[in-house]
Amino acid sequence: MFGLGRPDIFPAGDLGLQAAVQQLLGLPARPPEKTVRKIAERWAGWRSYAAFYLWTSLQARAL
Repeated sequence: MFGLGRPDIFPAGDLGLQAAVQQLLGLPARPPEKTVRKIAERWAGWRSYAAFYLWTSLQARAL
């Protein structure tokens, strides 16, 4: 995503991103792709960075 110069890619179907959004928002269950896509709309223009930080939050939690 970054190497291609594409700052607005967000793979909402990624299970890791869904889990990170669940954790971020304190949801009781992992949200479906459609819901994650809707949530990510607020990050339009910078969704690749949002994805990176969400993935990183899962790694930090695992440590």
